Amino acid sequence: MLTPERPSPRTLSFPPRLTNLAIFAAIGIVVLIFDEWLLIHSSFATTYQALAVILSSSFVVFLYTARLKRIDDAQQRIEIQQDTSRHLLEDIVSVRTAELVAANEALVAETINHKRKEEKFRSLFDSIDSGFCIVEMIFDELDNAIDYRYLEVNPSFEKQTGLADPIGKKVSELLPNLDPHWFEIFGKIALTGEPARFENRSKPLNRWYDVYAFRFGAPENKQVAIFFNDISERKRDQITKRRLTEQLLAAGEEERRRFARELHDETGQTLSAVCVRLRRAEQKLMLANQADTEILSELKMLQEYLQIAHVSLRRMAHDLHPSELEHFGLSQAIASYLRRLAYDSTTIINVVLPTDFPRLNKTFEIIFYRITQEAVSNALKHADARLISVRLFRDEETITLEIENDGRGFVMAETHGGIGLVGMRERAEMIGSELKIVSAIDGGTCVSLRAKINPQTINHATDPVATLARQTR
Repeated sequence: MLTPERPSPRTLSFPPRLTNLAIFAAIGIVVLIFDEWLLIHSSFATTYQALAVILSSSFVVFLYTARLKRIDDAQQRIEIQQDTSRHLLEDIVSVRTAELVAANEALVAETINHKRKEEKFRSLFDSIDSGFCIVEMIFDELDNAIDYRYLEVNPSFEKQTGLADPIGKKVSELLPNLDPHWFEIFGKIALTGEPARFENRSKPLNRWYDVYAFRFGAPENKQVAIFFNDISERKRDQITKRRLTEQLLAAGEEERRRFARELHDETGQTLSAVCVRLRRAEQKLMLANQADTEILSELKMLQEYLQIAHVSLRRMAHDLHPSELEHFGLSQAIASYLRRLAYDSTTIINVVLPTDFPRLNKTFEIIFYRITQEAVSNALKHADARLISVRLFRDEETITLEIENDGRGFVMAETHGGIGLVGMRERAEMIGSELKIVSAIDGGTCVSLRAKINPQTINHATDPVATLARQTR
């Protein structure tokens, strides 16, 4: 914007535009002085009047011209200001327009990119074989999950569940008898944000599902995203395999029981009868005074050997079918077995067994007991161990058996697996448990068997934890 020039505060000169006005003012003053002189010398009056008229007219013309000049200068200044403002406004508009165009282009690019990502996600969403859905949890006033509503599902949802057009509907409308634990699991995920993976059965659908669920979006939305697969066929195969395993184990244990009974009732009785006959023969020879010292010594030695064989036979019969396992459970059966070994061995056997350990499923008890037998027997026969430690314990999720010795170990990579190791692994696989064997040449061996607790693992009628839970309900 243009501004008028201002005189320096240290000068008294007139501005350039007022110079002529000052001249005419000076002339006017001279005329007034000259007018007084003319009053004295009247002979010049006519000339003076004419001169006065000319000067007055010139002054008027000058004033008019000066006014026009001021008006013109003002218009020029206004035009300059308008021109400056116009250029400034044009620059502002140009810059702002460029910014808006750039922002619009960025928005268009972002929209296109977002659309492409959405198309890719939708393509993936529609093509995956796993069922997928987003649900909104519904809670009561105490924050207990009581229902959920389907917000989004993929095409595989109907294939995996058999439910058509679920969007916008509550699960209670589609599956009125759905188990409450589904609400509990998904409700906990929505409130805590902790994802979960689990296998569970839907009774109304009569299907098993492998599920991975996580919180979706902001916590206040209380939404859960769920991936799931129908694993009913796999579960049926597992159930069939478990039943076959139980039948094989039952058949094996029945054969062991029969063989143990035959050893006890037939072979044991035969050995007892031989011992009695030898004792009678010894007595008859002594009464008849016909036996020499060597014969009597041989007879006594035979009796001792038969007695040892009888004891070993009884132990074998007991190990084949431990009555404690059938009547008192795993913990007491292991304790009884280790007591007998400790009595006949110089190896120290350290035992840590819970007194309130629950009864397990019969198959689990047999497998845990047989693996204990195999691991301890290997330590005594092959490791030359001085100390064997056996621990059995449980937590909320697993049951663990650990058998450790300080004897000679072996290199796992160089061991193809003897009958004992192979048998332990096969037994562990039968019940879906995890068997780990860690060994070193100079570091001993540790055998660890870990099984997850599930409804098939524990006999809840004898579980103290389950019993306490029932009593406190």
